[in-house]
Amino acid sequence: MRVRGLLPAILAFGIPASINLLSIMVFTRQLSLNQYGELSLAWVTIEFTCGILYKWNKMAMMRFFDRSQKATIISIQFIFIVTAFLLLAMGLLRLAGATAGVMNDNSIIYPVIIGIIAKGIAYFIQDVQRIYYEKLTRFTVVSLCCNLAYYLPAILVTVLSHGQTSVAMILYIQTLGLMAYILLISARPVWLLRKHIVKKQTAELYKNFSRYGVPIGLASIAVGMFVRIDRYIIEYTLGFKQLGIYSAAFNLSNLAITSVFSVLTISTYPDIIRHLNAAKLQEARAIYRQNGTIILTLIPLSVFLCCLFNTSLCSIFFGEKAAEITNIFPFVLLAVYLFNLRIHYFDQIFQFTKTTRVAMYLSAGMGLGHLIISYLLSKQIGLPGIVLSNALMSLAGILFTYVFSFKTFRIELNHVVVSLNSVGFVAIVIYLISHYNI
Repeated sequence: MRVRGLLPAILAFGIPASINLLSIMVFTRQLSLNQYGELSLAWVTIEFTCGILYKWNKMAMMRFFDRSQKATIISIQFIFIVTAFLLLAMGLLRLAGATAGVMNDNSIIYPVIIGIIAKGIAYFIQDVQRIYYEKLTRFTVVSLCCNLAYYLPAILVTVLSHGQTSVAMILYIQTLGLMAYILLISARPVWLLRKHIVKKQTAELYKNFSRYGVPIGLASIAVGMFVRIDRYIIEYTLGFKQLGIYSAAFNLSNLAITSVFSVLTISTYPDIIRHLNAAKLQEARAIYRQNGTIILTLIPLSVFLCCLFNTSLCSIFFGEKAAEITNIFPFVLLAVYLFNLRIHYFDQIFQFTKTTRVAMYLSAGMGLGHLIISYLLSKQIGLPGIVLSNALMSLAGILFTYVFSFKTFRIELNHVVVSLNSVGFVAIVIYLISHYNI
């Protein structure tokens, strides 16, 4: 992979990630850990539900994309149906609340529903830019504007109010800001396609969409259970403050690691798909193999350095709350790395080989396992139990996918690099256990 080819991806994913990083620093410093825990739970719910209702659709659009725009039109049709359903659900909730006399405008349920719609459409629009244009310029601009609309107004209000803004108000500002932006940029394209959107496409296209996309939607439920159900377990068993501590460590870790994976893998995903659609298997495998070498060489080194300088990093990002986050942060970081390694690299083969049904079963089993194990361990040892369950399930998923790949899109790993990673991982865990009170 050439450095020149990476630079657009760094801009496309690095700039929005910087805005997200600013939001973490502001919200963790300005809000109490209880408030940050509640806000994080709302974000998790938005992302979880958005993944279930919208992700399968945009992934199918990308897999069956062609210049005729038929796949894009089908996706827009599904988006209209899902959005109408969510708006109807919100209307019924408000009507029920008004009838019962318990309607509360400070409830976070309404901005959460708006956020699900806004995020789902925003992700779709970004992916259309990424798959339609080989250069990442348009994708970079749209991603940047989406992040600015979602975070910047809420950050400004929170800072100016010195953290006195309610969680519901922060969510309203975020979701309505993003909704306004996506309506602005999508109005003209939708108007131009209006005649095609209301026209039924061929039955075969709908069948292919459903056959490929629905398993991804079901897998998204399981993946969402795996990566987000722990937040609900923490809130239920340990309370919002502990949730705030865990969420601060997780959000920072996930932001940093996901951004790196996105630069290295998601930016090359369309190229791999194009090669596969053109029956150029060797070219697709070469790009994928190159990604794996870079991932297992650069990212673990960065993760281990962050673990070693844990105290300093937490002080920089979390301010006075660092003392309560330091003990758990490096362990969360390691678990998040394993999770991202699984979903952003290993699990890509299920999409490349159109075996998303296997991904659905795997994710369901892992999600259920994580739900049970994390609940039991959290009752016994608190937050470390959640982290341990996350790491163990990720390792199990990586091993299964690697073995499964022998029969499909074989994952070729450098054995020396894998050995060094394994030894380094064990060494850093031993070091952390001996230096932190877990």
